[in-house]
Amino acid sequence: MAAVLGLVLATLGLGSSPGHGVEAAEQAPAPEPAVAPEPVRYGVVLDGAIEPSEGLPDELALRLGDRSIDSARTLATEPDGPYVWVAVDEVRAGAVEIRLIVSDGRLYTRTTEAPAEQGSRVVAGAVANMLDAIENNRLAPQQTGVAVPVPVAQAEAGGETTAPDGASTGTGEGSGGDVPPAAAGAVAVPRAWVGVVAGGGATFGLGPPTESAGVTGLGGGLGVQAVLERGVVVGLSGRGSGWRSEGVSLTRVRVAAVAGYAWRSGRSGRAGERAGRAEERAGRAEERAGRAEERAGRAEERPGRSDERPGREDERPGRADGPGRFELLVAAGPTVEFIRVGAELLSADDRSRSRIAPLLGGCVLVRPMVTVAEPRGARVGVGVEVEAAASVEARAPAGAVQLERETAGGSRPIARAGGFELETGVVVEVRFGLRQRGG
Repeated sequence: MAAVLGLVLATLGLGSSPGHGVEAAEQAPAPEPAVAPEPVRYGVVLDGAIEPSEGLPDELALRLGDRSIDSARTLATEPDGPYVWVAVDEVRAGAVEIRLIVSDGRLYTRTTEAPAEQGSRVVAGAVANMLDAIENNRLAPQQTGVAVPVPVAQAEAGGETTAPDGASTGTGEGSGGDVPPAAAGAVAVPRAWVGVVAGGGATFGLGPPTESAGVTGLGGGLGVQAVLERGVVVGLSGRGSGWRSEGVSLTRVRVAAVAGYAWRSGRSGRAGERAGRAEERAGRAEERAGRAEERAGRAEERPGRSDERPGREDERPGRADGPGRFELLVAAGPTVEFIRVGAELLSADDRSRSRIAPLLGGCVLVRPMVTVAEPRGARVGVGVEVEAAASVEARAPAGAVQLERETAGGSRPIARAGGFELETGVVVEVRFGLRQRGG
């Protein structure tokens, strides 16, 4: 019995003796709490078509804090960190489409109502909301793999740029690229048009002296004018006309400087230029992607500089409208006119030799016109011009000039110049776009 008891005690002592117990399993470490990744903060690059004077950069700065905000017009290199390219296009009166292209190729769009008086404020608010949703993964892109536009200053510097897939889109001189800076850079878009206007018509004298009212001259003119992006027009023109009555010829040469506004139907003014640039940018994005694929293929086939050059059509200016578009130009300005009479003149009072002093005055013209053709980089239009003018001889007593012939029965009016006159005629204009980067 004692032996059995000892055996039991020994067995019990075995479980509690040091060095003889069963080792406890090591305790597993507690999992670390998951930490949400910090949202990516994107810098902002404004499209070159956005005018800084319109106030959008300032409105964005109020909403985006210390985030970098750059313009594609002045950006010489791509931003160091991730960024979004912001473009705004007017789709109709009082409404715009906002496009955000992330530097990794994601495209986000939104159309919003933006009245002209508070357009920058509305657009800035929409951009800030879209950017916040993008950074926090609450907004799905409409498209991925989109080519990111190239900053204007970077393209003009001829530096190498990179497409979203990593392929080179162009290099500076001597680097082996095959895309000239003009093609690889921003879209060449006319920011102004310079036109040559020619036409002919008739001048009618109206008002006093009423005894010589009627046709006072037939002739034509030639002028140059510039139509700026916002529709502002400035021009300088010269016109010559003549009239012959009872063997006496009257020759007139007038110079006028005018300023006014041109309204164009369809895609008119700034909205039309923005729409044209949007279409051009879409085409450029596809072309750059295609060129990147071609260069990658050529690099595999044979290294070195390629002798192939892309077509120069990449430098074709954008077009704000097409054939058939209607334009209405209204302008006004001062005039000075010189007159020559093919006969000896005697003054009406003292019968002394006389000459006609220049006529000084002003004019208001209205010119409706239709675009009939758009050859490369130009625009051809045909229209009619109606002009009201008033002028007086630059000496006392001021007034219109009337030529009279003395007869046995008294004097008889044969010609006139100045006073109130109306000129009508047909005009042809050829405009040439002044290319300026800013796509």
